[in-house]
Amino acid sequence: MSDNDDVLAARAACSRGDWRAAYEGFARASQAAELDTDDLSTFGMIAWRLGHGRESIRLSEEAFNRLIAEGHPQKAAMKAAEVTVPPPAG
Repeated sequence: MSDNDDVLAARAACSRGDWRAAYEGFARASQAAELDTDDLSTFGMIAWRLGHGRESIRLSEEAFNRLIAEGHPQKAAMKAAEVTVPPPAG
C-alpha cells in the first residue's frame, strides 16, 4: 500500500469513527512522507482519542506551527484549544 493509499484509508477510517485504523493508517503514511497540515491535525486528534497524550501534543504542536506559518491564525487557535479539551470517554 502506498503512502497515499494509507492516507486515503486513514481518512475513510476516521469518517467511520474507526480511530485505531485511522491512527495506524496515518502512522504508516507519516513514515513514508510528510502528512499535509489537515491530516497531521487529524492524526493528533486521533492520537489524543486513543490515549497517546505525548504524541498527540507533539503532532498538534507541529500542526499549530504549520497553521501559523501558512497564515491561518484562527485555525491555529482552534488547534490550540482542541488539545485542552479531554477526549470523549469510550
